[in-house]
Amino acid sequence: MFALALLGGIAQAQVPQRINYQGYLGNASGQPINAPVQMVFKLYDVASGGTALWTETQASVAVTNGIFNVALGAVTPITLAFDQPYWLGVTVGTDAEMTPRQPLASNPYAMRAKQADGLAPSAPVAGSQVTGTIAGSQISGSLTNATLGGNTLAQVQGQFVAGLQPTSVAANVITTVDSTGLVGNYASLTIDMEGRPVIAYFDATKSDLKVAKCGNANCSAGNTVSIVDSTGNVGKYPSLVIGVDGLPVIAYYDATNVSGKQGASTLRASRPLISGHG
Repeated sequence: MFALALLGGIAQAQVPQRINYQGYLGNASGQPINAPVQMVFKLYDVASGGTALWTETQASVAVTNGIFNVALGAVTPITLAFDQPYWLGVTVGTDAEMTPRQPLASNPYAMRAKQADGLAPSAPVAGSQVTGTIAGSQISGSLTNATLGGNTLAQVQGQFVAGLQPTSVAANVITTVDSTGLVGNYASLTIDMEGRPVIAYFDATKSDLKVAKCGNANCSAGNTVSIVDSTGNVGKYPSLVIGVDGLPVIAYYDATNVSGKQGASTLRASRPLISGHG
């Protein structure tokens, strides 16, 4: 009778190339063995049959009350890649190999990490090998010959310790468009045909719907702020688009009448709001 359990390797400064293995060995009548025995260990890539990929003979394994402990790889180094399932076959003395073979648990597969130890500092890592999110605190130093598409560079600025500096991308521009009262709630923004922002928003102080037409792309000069609707409590939750004629169209909430409104006709009649459009 033979019962066994697979244990993990002992942690070391380098990845250990041995596998700790413990088992129980009894005789034909079920009594525990108390004598050294010869044991042969083999690793296969199949659960039965096949050819052993690694073999080790330990000539004298101490067995006390049926319990033995060995370090696989102590005699014959284990050089397998551990990138696929393996099964362990055990033979005691002149007996046949015990069945069934034992599948290796996950701990020995940490030996595959040794391959990472051998990578040169300049070794490339394919993009397909990196998934998920890498926090900025995990990256330090400079990024050399890196290619980032679209707006990625602007989005990741500040996420790296030293690789990207504020001068590497255009600085953000923050402009106050309207500061009269409690304004700016539920803002909806779009860009007109000339590349200038148009913003619809709720004036909570006066309960009015307002629209701001920026004079340039940064809203830094030439802005026009207009009250589009001031009848009752109106202007919450605006949704703003630019029509095919270049004029703004807004849908918004009328809290006084508890209904939906569309401010297209009012906006189109308010030419000061859209001054500067072609």
